[in-house]
Amino acid sequence: MRPLTRGMFALLVGALGVCAVSQAKGPAVVELFTSEGCSSCPPADSYLGEIARTDAAQRGDVILLAWHVDYWDSLGWTDPFGMPQATSRQRAYDDAMQRRRVQGAGVYTPQMIVNGRRALVGSDRSKGDHAIESARDDDVVRLDVRAHLDNGRLIEAAAALPPLPPSATVIGLLVENGLRSDVRAGENRGRTLLHERVVRVAAVAVRSVAADRARVELPLPAGVDPAKTSVVLLAQASDMGEILAAGSAPLVMQTPAPERYRTMRIVGEEMRYAVLLPEGFDPSATYPAVLALPPGAQDEAMVEAGLGRYWENLARTRGWIVVSPIAPGFAPLFHSDEDPLGALTAAIASQYRIEGGKLHLAGVSNGGRSAFDEAVAHPDRYASLTVLPGMLARNTPRSGIKGLGKLPITMYVGGSDPDWLREGRRTVDELRREGIDATLRVLDGQGHVVSIDPDNLAELLESHRP
Repeated sequence: MRPLTRGMFALLVGALGVCAVSQAKGPAVVELFTSEGCSSCPPADSYLGEIARTDAAQRGDVILLAWHVDYWDSLGWTDPFGMPQATSRQRAYDDAMQRRRVQGAGVYTPQMIVNGRRALVGSDRSKGDHAIESARDDDVVRLDVRAHLDNGRLIEAAAALPPLPPSATVIGLLVENGLRSDVRAGENRGRTLLHERVVRVAAVAVRSVAADRARVELPLPAGVDPAKTSVVLLAQASDMGEILAAGSAPLVMQTPAPERYRTMRIVGEEMRYAVLLPEGFDPSATYPAVLALPPGAQDEAMVEAGLGRYWENLARTRGWIVVSPIAPGFAPLFHSDEDPLGALTAAIASQYRIEGGKLHLAGVSNGGRSAFDEAVAHPDRYASLTVLPGMLARNTPRSGIKGLGKLPITMYVGGSDPDWLREGRRTVDELRREGIDATLRVLDGQGHVVSIDPDNLAELLESHRP
């Protein structure tokens, strides 16, 4: 992954537990005003995309918003993601920042605004990194956002709020990832542009002061892939002032059924996990099972995102048991001397008849990293290893790598995700030097969040059954 600055690394520190309003250090909100009609903007878009692939962004410690303005549309190319609201927001920022004499204020592209307080040229990486580093001193409160798709076209999102000034505004944003555009005219004619964290819909949230909550409804536009979207809530001081609170969450395709979650105790601490059972489950029958480690912050929202995108098909149509845990507060990335995944796999093996006595191990992004760490530490627990994407930790001892020799290992990575692609190739090289035949599947044109046909993923796991 792209190395983090000292300040961006500091943003990695945060609570993994779920609560109404986290007391951990708040996020940095980075807004990029950009346009496909602007020849100076692609470097800024690339910079934003690189930040999107860092751990800080994956964990929600940096919240990225790409606002595509529409005032360049008259110069030969109409930006398909351009929004009048983006132009209005940038102009409102300019009015407010000119009054506050903020350096870097203006209406231009690419422009980056951090926490509503700092403005700079969006392609200036040095100043951008410094602005994000400085954001660690801002008192932005982290919001725990919950969002789900209701009736197929309407998104409902809500969050508890900290004490806010009565004049503060809360807005909800629908953000789409992994977008691609072939520009056929204008200043970027002939270029293929990749975009991350593009704002597609914005709306003012309904704020209940008495209940200290905010709620917003956002339509899902035609052509927007819900599997690539997330919802952001921002609380902002009046007159386009500083960001006071912010949070983001992936879009959950349906409200999780409470019964799918179980709780177990490990050395006095709780760990929750989801279990999906095949239709017509028979307790006396034997089933293949996969332990699916979630991406990002590895909380309930990320568990649901991973299940909906990759794993539910295994239980629904292929007869697998799927287990996906939430990382407990005492074990970030599931790292702990208490071995929470060992306790979980033992509990699953005692409750169900597992084919071959071993679960298959899989993980997405941060979960892929966790999966590699777990497989290195306990290779005999698992029947196979699949990551989408994932990587072997640097400086893993040769003895740990050699232990993976008995596992079929398959890695997926987006061809347009250069940092994880580089780490994936490094991982395969290290494995092959030890005589381990790992498979790296590069998905051309895809970014960090890869799309894989559920049936193809199921066929891969089926091929690893004993």
